[in-house]
Amino acid sequence: MNRAVLGQTALALGLFGVLGLMLWKNYGEQHGAAPIGPAPFDQRFTDFSARQFTAQGELNWLITGARLDHLTGDRGYTARDLDALLYSLRSPKSPPWHIHADTGTADEKLSEIHLQGAVQGTRAPTASQGELRFTTDALTLWPSQDRAASTTESTLSELTHTGQPRWQSTAQRFTLEYQAQTLTQSQVIDRYNPPRAAPGASP
Repeated sequence: MNRAVLGQTALALGLFGVLGLMLWKNYGEQHGAAPIGPAPFDQRFTDFSARQFTAQGELNWLITGARLDHLTGDRGYTARDLDALLYSLRSPKSPPWHIHADTGTADEKLSEIHLQGAVQGTRAPTASQGELRFTTDALTLWPSQDRAASTTESTLSELTHTGQPRWQSTAQRFTLEYQAQTLTQSQVIDRYNPPRAAPGASP
């Protein structure tokens, strides 16, 4: 076979190869897998913190966590290992509530936050009241309103200076209006533990 025939054969094979590749690509586009949709998140932050201040420049709330994802399409946020400090606008000198949760979601403006998984809250003692604690499986916060609510079973208790419960209140749902200092509960069971007399004290 002379060189001219070899050249024509190579050119023909090359053309058939290109044609086959085009046909395969066209078939793949028509019968291949469905196109991949948008990613679930477009930004990810680790070891993050977010703060909101009052008009007077005082801290209103602080939220920190291990990971924060901003959802695609401005659909809000998801987070893991969350901690929140909520200060009272009504009583700025009162201790803040410290709240922890395994996971959380929030809207785009962080105006409504949903916490899930072993939610725990504590507030340091004051001159007139001991340390307050609560536990629940899910909690919704409205930080700018100083408001919180839960529709799952929750337990709220006040501790003595020795860390023992002075009283304990279990409810199937509750709403806390922190500015108004009001707590509304449903299906409540309360327990009161009277203080024990010191050893050797007179009855």
